[in-house]
Amino acid sequence: MNPDKTLLSRVAFERKLNTDNSIRVPLAGTIALVTDGSGTLSAIATCDPSGGSGSSWTSDEYTAYQDRYSLVRCLALRCTFTSVLANDSKTGDSAPAVIAWNLISQSAPTAYQSVIDNVKIISWNMASDTSNKGVTMYKAHNSDLGYLPTTAPSAVSGPYAGCPGGIGIYASGLANLSARVGTILVVGLYEFRSKS
Repeated sequence: MNPDKTLLSRVAFERKLNTDNSIRVPLAGTIALVTDGSGTLSAIATCDPSGGSGSSWTSDEYTAYQDRYSLVRCLALRCTFTSVLANDSKTGDSAPAVIAWNLISQSAPTAYQSVIDNVKIISWNMASDTSNKGVTMYKAHNSDLGYLPTTAPSAVSGPYAGCPGGIGIYASGLANLSARVGTILVVGLYEFRSKS
């Protein structure tokens, strides 16, 4: 496929969407899953792709949209958790990781209880996952979520506007100390809008 033609099609598509001063785009990034010195894994994939305060990852494309639009909100977030551990890892002897959506907090969970106290939860044993596909969690925000400035997309505390919350993962007692045990592929659907 001709890359120039693809780019022109995308520009035409954006122009069509821009008639109401807004555009919906997918943004993606990755987060390395690393245990601490005691074998605890605690991470969160925030809905905020800006790389700023309150964000746990950065989309390379975010700055380009930030320069063109003044407001943003996250419509949906999908995270795929993939293990980098060998199938015979001792991690399989420990408790599995738990993954859950948190609409309000953008902080990594600090205990199993802070994750399992959730309506939608996934339990995942990284060492016994031989699929190379990992596990995926998806969350759509309420369609009446308000907008926040692109310069501070998660500035408001609470599930009211912009890019609040995220998907957290927690595990403890892992045999791999201070080591990378996995990766999160983060893909979000974002709506950008101009003030005028």
